[in-house]
Amino acid sequence: MSKGSTSRFIELAPKQVCQGVQHLNEFFQDIVDNGGEGIILRDPSSPFQSGRSAGFLKHKVSKATNMFVL
Repeated sequence: MSKGSTSRFIELAPKQVCQGVQHLNEFFQDIVDNGGEGIILRDPSSPFQSGRSAGFLKHKVSKATNMFVL
């Protein structure tokens, strides 16, 4: 999707440069509080690759479930 084009299904997220751990935690919590699933972190020194890449890290809430088997 190019800049300026529109879609009912896709919304481009603005680039956000991480300013440190506290900034990351606050930004992540804001996304989750507003119904987001998580964020994608990108290593700025790695070249862009389509698909899965070692330069990307998905950071999302892990919902642990405690189960007891009787």
